[in-house]
Amino acid sequence: MEVSQNKVAPAHELADEMSQSEVKVDSYQFEPQGEELIETVVRLSGIDEKSIRNELKSILSASGHLPTESSIAHSDALMEPGELTIDDLRASMLQYLEEMNRSMTSEIE
Repeated sequence: MEVSQNKVAPAHELADEMSQSEVKVDSYQFEPQGEELIETVVRLSGIDEKSIRNELKSILSASGHLPTESSIAHSDALMEPGELTIDDLRASMLQYLEEMNRSMTSEIE
C-alpha cells in the first residue's frame, strides 16, 4: 500500500492488496459467547440495562436458545447460557422479528 503526502491508495487497490494477503483471521475467534455475549448486547444497546437484559433473555428463551426457570426441569434440548453464539442470537432475533411482523400485520387486517 502506497501512502504519500498523507494520501492513501484508492479503495480498489487496498482491496486487491488485502485479498492477496496470506494472513487468515477467523472472524468468530473474537466474538463473545454465552453470558458475555448477552452482557455485550445489553451494554451496547444504550437502553436501560435491566429492561433490555430481561427482554433479551425472554426472546432467547422463547426461541429455545436459553433455558427458562420452568423449562430447565422439562427439557434437555435447551442450550446452556455458556453455549450461546452470535448465530444463535441472530436466529432468536429473526424469530422475534418475524413474530412481531405477523402480529402487526394481523392487527392491520
